[in-house]
Amino acid sequence: MKGLVCLLLLLETFVFVNGGLNENEISQQLSSEDRRQNPPQTDTLRAEASTDSQQYCHLCFPDIHAALRELTATVTEQKANIRALETRLRDAEQAAEQQTISLEELEKKTDETSNLTLSQVEELRKENRDREIAFSASLMESGDGDVGPFTTEITLTYKNVFTNIGNAYNPITAEKIDQETLLLLDDVTLTSLIPIIGLRLKFKKYLKNALDSVRDILLATPNGRGIVDAIENKHCISLKERQAMVRILVSHLIERFGENPSAGTKVTLASSVVEQFPYLKDCQGKGYEAWFSPGRFHRPATGFLEERLRNVRKRVRKGGQNRVSSENPRTSSSFILPEANVDSERATQMTEWLKNNIWPLSQVEQYMKETSIHRAKWIRDNGTKTIMEIFKEYPRLLDTPGMISQDFLILNPDSASKLTENLVPVFKDKILQFASREKQTLDLLSSVDLMSAETQSDVALQVLPVVLPTSVYKIGRKTFKPTFIETRKAFIDIQPIGTNMAEYLCSKDSKEFPHVLMLGDNQCFQAFAIINGEALEQNTLLAAVDVCFKAFYVFDIDYPKQCSTVWQFLQTVVYGLSGDETPTMRVLRAFIFADKQ
Repeated sequence: MKGLVCLLLLLETFVFVNGGLNENEISQQLSSEDRRQNPPQTDTLRAEASTDSQQYCHLCFPDIHAALRELTATVTEQKANIRALETRLRDAEQAAEQQTISLEELEKKTDETSNLTLSQVEELRKENRDREIAFSASLMESGDGDVGPFTTEITLTYKNVFTNIGNAYNPITAEKIDQETLLLLDDVTLTSLIPIIGLRLKFKKYLKNALDSVRDILLATPNGRGIVDAIENKHCISLKERQAMVRILVSHLIERFGENPSAGTKVTLASSVVEQFPYLKDCQGKGYEAWFSPGRFHRPATGFLEERLRNVRKRVRKGGQNRVSSENPRTSSSFILPEANVDSERATQMTEWLKNNIWPLSQVEQYMKETSIHRAKWIRDNGTKTIMEIFKEYPRLLDTPGMISQDFLILNPDSASKLTENLVPVFKDKILQFASREKQTLDLLSSVDLMSAETQSDVALQVLPVVLPTSVYKIGRKTFKPTFIETRKAFIDIQPIGTNMAEYLCSKDSKEFPHVLMLGDNQCFQAFAIINGEALEQNTLLAAVDVCFKAFYVFDIDYPKQCSTVWQFLQTVVYGLSGDETPTMRVLRAFIFADKQ
């Protein structure tokens, strides 16, 4: 039976593949033959065979196609993996080649450094072999004796030098006398240090040659005598006289030491200036920093002498370009804010209330006072903010009188009243006397003796741009040298009485940076602090300057470069706040406090 079924399946498959008899014909033939051989079982077998054949035909071909598709996808995936591996292999080979090259370069540099180090060592050894050092000295000139007793530990100095081959021994070094303190040596001190007369005279001759008298240097030139007379008789010099003095001293430096004298030489000359002319000595620091201050902490040297030397070198080597100031004129953000008295949630609630209320005034002032620390922190924590952006968040700062001064008082309680309290008794007369040497101030100072103290203080503020001129500065790629008129307008803009305030406040100048507006000629009729196009009227010009200065701190904005030196002077000298100082500021401060030293 099984054999018969297999035979039937093979026959049916053969007929199907080769396109022979159709299914009906085959069925008829099988039916007749089956009936002859085994009639009872033929129908059943034929039905089973027909069913199996149909299933085979329907299932066999789809399975093969599916398997082929899977195999094709697998081959494609393998090809992609092979390509990726080939790419990674090429990259690895290139990296290995680069590392090999770098390693060879490092080995080459190491060999060069090793050779250089060995050659330097040999040179030092040779230098030490060639150098002969020998000295002999004693504590006393002759005989023996005791030294002391002393209540504190001292350094014994062998002052009597017999032999000093190679100049390795220096009795002055033992007394901790450096190049700067040589200026202060008098005859008594020199006698104690160098008791032998012959050696002492030689040393004094050397000292005289090394430390030229500034007075003699100035008197040896045609313009120097007038400078010396001005310093000794009037205790001050004008801007032009100071510039001429610097030119004379720098010419002397270049003539003796070249274009690049050592820092010690410049310190010595600067020290000599303030020692021989005490009225030029600053009351802070060592007193001579206005003339020369050595560079430190990666910052360049400054001072009149250094700036002149730098300009001379530039003119000689590059055709002459003035030094351009690009530094930030104010660094007020560095001070530490006081602790807040209210928490952040309460401060936020009060800030929202202040945005929508301007009355009652007492509550507005109280809420502004309580939120001042949070406001200052918000201004400084959110990067650079314009006055307009701050005004949108805190509108009461400008439309409520006294809020700027109140915020400044909380931030800097020790400095808030220094300008209004000290300008008249401390600064006014000195500033006017210092400015009297300048030609641009002749009209302002023509009848200053007949003015009241308040009017004199107004004039003193107006002449600050003359005695504190702004150096060259750069905006983008353009270089600017502001004139006296431009500097004064950026500080105090003087307009005639009857100026149309609406038109003035709509102009660009009223919104560029905070400044003072004075209505009147030489005397103030009305005074305003102009901030972001808003005119805050004040009772006096002094009060307007005070509010304007405090606005820079409250809004945390930089001074305008046209008059930054004036604001920096008020910041550091008058208000006593830390900040950068220019040589011209130091000279003016030295003159103001000369009588108090």
